[in-house]
Amino acid sequence: MRSILRTEGNADAEVLLLEARRHVLTLMPAFLFVLVSFLLAVSIGKMGVMSLIVSSGFFVFTWYSRELNVFVVTTERVIEEKGVYSLDVRECNLERINNVNVKQTVTGRMIGYGDIDVQTAAEHGSIELKTVSSPAKIRSAIMDAVNCGKKSAARRDMQEIAGIIADSIKKSNDKNGIANENGISRRDLNIAVWRVFEEYGMVPPDGMVGRIVNEVTKGGS
Repeated sequence: MRSILRTEGNADAEVLLLEARRHVLTLMPAFLFVLVSFLLAVSIGKMGVMSLIVSSGFFVFTWYSRELNVFVVTTERVIEEKGVYSLDVRECNLERINNVNVKQTVTGRMIGYGDIDVQTAAEHGSIELKTVSSPAKIRSAIMDAVNCGKKSAARRDMQEIAGIIADSIKKSNDKNGIANENGISRRDLNIAVWRVFEEYGMVPPDGMVGRIVNEVTKGGS
């Protein structure tokens, strides 16, 4: 992979999850070219040797191209790299991926290759991968990364909302001169916190409401 991962901040550093290439079957035409050239070199001599040199160069180029043309899944995005002499990079952040489709023929299912269509909301549209190895595994890696990213984003949003709720209640209590443990019951605080979460259309994870109430109570005591 020639792209550089985003490493700003140790906690949120981008991590490589999967690196995929086209199936080794794509080398078969170049391999057959070399094999035929070798047979010609044995049978007809000089002209066959020239053909063998050319076919060998073609095989090396094809192999090198397969190594450089990769599809990468990270904790933040998917990346497609193309090119041997030049580099063409297409990438899409995970939150902009809508769906991932896999297409395999009977032969593809038996040997382990297929096509993948990554449908995105990005300007360049979808990312199409032809004859890649283990397409089902790639699809699972992408969707797992997308779902994990959504959960992480929701968790961050939840924590931010929790902080806003706690600060808001504290300020309100300070303004009205109320000490929580004497003036507002924990039950009333629980109800207030739940109502705020409902206004945001979110369901707090287990223990979140209790932690907010504890924080507010501690601040007002």
